[in-house]
Amino acid sequence: MNIIKFDEYQSETKRTSPDEKDVIAALENFSMGLSGESAEVVEIVHDFLFGSPLLDKEKLAKELGDVMWYIARTSGVLGRNLSNVAGISRIDAFQLINANEIFEIERDQLRNLNRLSMKLVATTGVITDHMKKVRFQGREIDLDLVVHQLDRALVLVSQIAYVIEYKMTAVIDMNVKKLRTRYPNGFEIKRSENRIDEE
Repeated sequence: MNIIKFDEYQSETKRTSPDEKDVIAALENFSMGLSGESAEVVEIVHDFLFGSPLLDKEKLAKELGDVMWYIARTSGVLGRNLSNVAGISRIDAFQLINANEIFEIERDQLRNLNRLSMKLVATTGVITDHMKKVRFQGREIDLDLVVHQLDRALVLVSQIAYVIEYKMTAVIDMNVKKLRTRYPNGFEIKRSENRIDEE
């Protein structure tokens, strides 16, 4: 599969997304999904740190792809191109540069996965918590807050991918392949309930 750019990936994610006409409902859906997928990243890291002697890097990379899907769709609902959220010039094979510093992480420092995965959950949780306040406390959506947290989440996904020696492009390509197999004709509830991810 050819490597695709971030905005092309974002368009691909829309093909497999449920209805986004109700912006508040879509943001609630995606923010909760973002937190849920981040928790699955933590679960894999937890199993490795405190149980399994081996880290399933491919499984972790696939979960990072699921996090990316929710980042892409949340950005889309807000009318933001994923490349604008990420800063397309800041992305290369193993590293994403933040506005103020370059994150240097040795690939063999797997202990960093603990810190990075917990930061990912905390970051995505900020978005979910904000949407809770929008829904139940009558708050206005703070676009700057949400976009900032999406940017931070994308930084963390890139860092985790770096640690496990996966390129961001590979993470995205794996996610696209899975979703094209699961939803060949776009999102369908039946296929969502009876998932087929491998051809």
